[in-house]
Amino acid sequence: MSVAQILEQLAENAGRRQLNRGALYGNLVAGASQVPARAMADREQQRIRQLQEARQAEQIGFARNADARAQADQVAQDAARKATLEHQAAVRAGLAASMGPEGDPSTFDARAAFAAVSQLGKPEAITDVIAAHRALQAKPVILKEGERGFNPDTNTPIPGMSVPEKKPDYTVNGVRFSGETNQPYGPATPPQAPPVAPPKAGDLADYLSRKARELGKPVADLSSAETAKFTKEHTDATQKTPILGGMNALYADIDPKAIAAQIRVAQHPPDISQYGRPAAAAIASELAKKGPNGEPPFDLSRAQREWKAQLRLNATMNGAQQVRLDESIRSGLAMYDKVDELAKQWDGLGIGPLSRINLAAARDGLKGPAAASLANQLTGQIGQLTSDIATIEQGGLTPTNEARAVAEKSMQDWWGKGTILDMTAQGRYNMQIRHAARNTQEPMVPGNGIDRRPAEPATPPPATPPPPAGAAPQKGDTKPLVGPGYPPDALQQFNGTQWIRIK
Repeated sequence: MSVAQILEQLAENAGRRQLNRGALYGNLVAGASQVPARAMADREQQRIRQLQEARQAEQIGFARNADARAQADQVAQDAARKATLEHQAAVRAGLAASMGPEGDPSTFDARAAFAAVSQLGKPEAITDVIAAHRALQAKPVILKEGERGFNPDTNTPIPGMSVPEKKPDYTVNGVRFSGETNQPYGPATPPQAPPVAPPKAGDLADYLSRKARELGKPVADLSSAETAKFTKEHTDATQKTPILGGMNALYADIDPKAIAAQIRVAQHPPDISQYGRPAAAAIASELAKKGPNGEPPFDLSRAQREWKAQLRLNATMNGAQQVRLDESIRSGLAMYDKVDELAKQWDGLGIGPLSRINLAAARDGLKGPAAASLANQLTGQIGQLTSDIATIEQGGLTPTNEARAVAEKSMQDWWGKGTILDMTAQGRYNMQIRHAARNTQEPMVPGNGIDRRPAEPATPPPATPPPPAGAAPQKGDTKPLVGPGYPPDALQQFNGTQWIRIK
């Protein structure tokens, strides 16, 4: 191959390589230009899938909410049905209790019925019990105008008479028989007429008819004076009868006048709300009138304020704080006796540091077991006593450090016998004063006027009086040593003949 051919072949190969390289670059550019389109298509597909998933989740949530609402509705319906069944059961129980063990519909024990429904937790069912009992009563047959009823006692027709649904009684050979049981009442003994019920409000016509029959004449023949008299009787009877609402049977046994009389003499509390609103109004009306002996109207508001204040005071005086105070006073009085007993056995001299060292040595057993026991008993008993004294100083609260410091000043185990006995007597006297002050509390009643009386001290006779101020000193007694040149804590002690400085 010639040089020209070789050069021609090289040029052809170089051109072919250039074309291949251009094609490769073109393909790369074309592919790169298609990348954003594919990415956008992928993102659109992903967004569509997300919307579909959100729609499916929303549909599932709707279905769950619908199930929850249906379940809640079902629970509410079940609760309503249960409440209805319980109410019906309470009505049946109250109705059975009202008619007694014999099941007599003609009787009605309102208290037993109310107790039965209340025991089942349905006191409001008493109104339905009353309605159900009324439905069981016999309905009178009202004759139409022009019809006649028949009176078996007189064998005469009675126009316009209300005939009850019962068979009339009859008489055979002078013996009276019951139309219902066909049993004789007794020979020649007419049946006892049932008591005439008091007239009801609005029954003036019936009342006039009854009075006219008693006089043996029709209503039309009553004179104007008789009509006015019977009308006034009816008005007085209906107006003086307290109207107590639909539960009249529950208040039938309440006597407002008797309760008001007991409240006037402080035998019943003035809290009339416990009797219910209708009865409370009737009792308040009685108290607003003059008393049976001409007493002024009862001041119910003042009595109620005093009653409520007394209840609050009673609750306070029986609280935990006052109980602890009372316990501390009672136990402290007994502990003073024990301290006296131990102080007499120990018979300390009360000579400041010497007495403290002597007592500490005895407690540590340096003076023998008997002295150690006695010294420790005295110290422990005084510690118990000062704890009660500190509680009393805090009025029954937990003693503070300041209260304990005050209590410790009132009793020390190193004091002499005479000093300890004097201080126990003084402590008993103070505890009796605390006890009397606690037991003579009076309730504060704002609104009843200002109490301007001066406060009176509680000074009952103490069980053990304090030592008299001018009493002769006993051996071992101590007292402060006051004078120029003496420190504030200087003490002196009586040795039986004279006072000697010990500190």
